[in-house]
Amino acid sequence: MQMTSYYNPGLLISVIIPENWTASQVGENKFRLFSAPEGGLEDFFDEYRVTMSYEHIAPPYDSKDNWLPDLVSDNNILMARTYNEYTLISDCFYESDNRPAYRKVYAWTDEQTGLRLFQIQAFIHGGPHSMYMVNGAVVEKLKEKYIPILESILASTRIAPSA
Repeated sequence: MQMTSYYNPGLLISVIIPENWTASQVGENKFRLFSAPEGGLEDFFDEYRVTMSYEHIAPPYDSKDNWLPDLVSDNNILMARTYNEYTLISDCFYESDNRPAYRKVYAWTDEQTGLRLFQIQAFIHGGPHSMYMVNGAVVEKLKEKYIPILESILASTRIAPSA
């Protein structure tokens, strides 16, 4: 698979993505990456594409220096309560581009379609009052093909210093 780099100047994010993927700005602080269209899901979608989004936001624990562990704990509790058939598959704290980060892979079932979805979510520390939230999603029948690609994109994430 041929890879290429994508740089988003608004979020100062650089990632390595498959050459056939596209990017779209979704507001001032968010962009989304799209795979090539995948067939076989026409009963559920007009056109199905695996997606991965990056969003630059303020952490919800603005007054704390070490907010990441609290965010992770609260987020995991909330998702277990609100996502249908939520299953945490793996998670870990790590460093992304020399910044504290957290990543998890989880699954849940969409109640309307009955589709089982697999997602990667990451929180990357951008600074005392800044974080990047990353979300990648794929339907179960395509997870073997795309989870490694989503993990590769996440691992390639680089944050440029602000001017």
